[in-house]
Amino acid sequence: MKAFVITKDESNMIKGIAIILMMNHHFWSSMQPIPVKIVVMGGQISNIELMIGSMCKICVSLFAFLTGWVLYLNPKFKSYLYNFRKAKSFILNYWIAELIFIIVGFMFCLKLPSFSILLANLFGFETGAYEIMGYDYVNVTFAWYVRFYLFLLLSFPILLRCLNLASKVRPLLSFIGFILFFGIMCYLCRMSDNYFVRKLLAVYFEWIPCVVVGYYFNRYGWFRYFERINTKLLCIFFILYLLLCYKFSVGYNSDWFSAIILVWLCMKAIHRIHTKVLVRLGKASMFIWFIHGLFFLPTKPLEPLILINGNTIALLLLGVFWSIIFSFMVLYLKDVTLKLFSRI
Repeated sequence: MKAFVITKDESNMIKGIAIILMMNHHFWSSMQPIPVKIVVMGGQISNIELMIGSMCKICVSLFAFLTGWVLYLNPKFKSYLYNFRKAKSFILNYWIAELIFIIVGFMFCLKLPSFSILLANLFGFETGAYEIMGYDYVNVTFAWYVRFYLFLLLSFPILLRCLNLASKVRPLLSFIGFILFFGIMCYLCRMSDNYFVRKLLAVYFEWIPCVVVGYYFNRYGWFRYFERINTKLLCIFFILYLLLCYKFSVGYNSDWFSAIILVWLCMKAIHRIHTKVLVRLGKASMFIWFIHGLFFLPTKPLEPLILINGNTIALLLLGVFWSIIFSFMVLYLKDVTLKLFSRI
């Protein structure tokens, strides 16, 4: 049976799909309690829109799964030095986004973070929307993934040793063991009063299962078993599963399960519809992830750009449009600046 491969272009297209889902999730549900969600950025959100937006949270599991997939492909990730360089490159790009937020905050006379808070923000701590976290100062609203990704990169050589030790056991048994262990650790960390444990380790243990699933599926080629499954039936099952999770608030820490099915369905769709648009979106997905948080700043100064008579469809479409435009503008300015500095 032919090995299942995700090419670089296909990986970027899945990221492109994931970032569209993320913007849908934030613009239609914004991860807020339901009483607040009904009025997001001044627009009325219907139950259907709220449901779709909430279910689109599965976007993060796609990014985490692909991270695990790539970590297996590249043996250089065994090196602490290589991982440190990757972490440095990632954090520098994030700091560019942080600078953009500070400039926008200054332009609109918004409350800026104190020096100590700014230092925490630089590594993805103390970030979040005012409606959710109560932070009334400018910050890269959806930057919580920064601290997870940095910790993942710097700790991956240790995790890899654990994965290699577990390979002496049957893959499926070790896989189940890891999932159960991470779930328990996530629950315990969430209950902790320690800031470091609650803010970093809880996030790590919540999303590391998706990374490990991506690693396992690449290493052991488990997607080959999906060839026997009817894609249409799988799609129906997945929709029903998401509806069940939404309706009854079940599926806690089961994002890894959603990631497996969604990656497979994305690959099936990509093989039929190969578009360079998704590739471009995937390549810019990190900046789009950060930059679309500009619409969720305290007092929402950019709200007039996307809000038209409380029309939620327009809110989503315009939010996606301007987020992409602003992100590509930032990427262009970054490239121009780097070229100028390279000539000095």
